[in-house]
Amino acid sequence: MYTPHILEELQEYRKGPVIDERALPSFHALASQIDGQYLDALRTGLKVFFVNYDPYKDLQGMTKDIKRGLLKISQLHNVHPLFTKEQNLRFRAIHDYTHYSIQADFSLEGEYRTFLEQSCHCLASSVPALYTEVVLQAAHMQYFGTFPIQKLFIRRIV
Repeated sequence: MYTPHILEELQEYRKGPVIDERALPSFHALASQIDGQYLDALRTGLKVFFVNYDPYKDLQGMTKDIKRGLLKISQLHNVHPLFTKEQNLRFRAIHDYTHYSIQADFSLEGEYRTFLEQSCHCLASSVPALYTEVVLQAAHMQYFGTFPIQKLFIRRIV
């Protein structure tokens, strides 16, 4: 899971523009899937609440809520260069529900596992954007201790 390139990818991400034109097709593909996947999660009976704080410290707290039929999603850092605020929040809900579904914690390893699971339910063309949204943002938090500026970025293919 930990590639020798993750820090290089993060440095590229940090130095790159907010919108890299090469990333647009992948992000558009990801955006086109958000509403359908969100509705699929709601069809399970899940009620999603958007809150102005970080609601979960760990998977166990989130699991406890989901088993009661609710999921809280943070509205913090909700600025995305392509997704609307609503799309970004819905993407977060899909992502967190995937954490729950496979019982993957919030570590970088858990984020990678969640990315892999989510990628199974996405168009292949959206997977590079999904990697940025999940793995690179989680790695940024781990290595730099802050939530990154969200960018339309795709990692360089080696």
